[in-house]
Amino acid sequence: KNPLFTVKQGAGNSSEDTANEGVHEGNFYGTHIIGPLLIRNNAVAKYFAELLLKK
Repeated sequence: KNPLFTVKQGAGNSSEDTANEGVHEGNFYGTHIIGPLLIRNNAVAKYFAELLLKK
């Protein structure tokens, strides 16, 4: 399994023993995060914008 990212605070969605959150496989990105991820995190928004502009 390829985690999408690692959380700095709290537990990831894999289990309480890991900080891995989400999954990234090929062109698929999935997460259980609820909230304004792209608005509140400029680095993530920039990553996806650059990824989309390459296609």
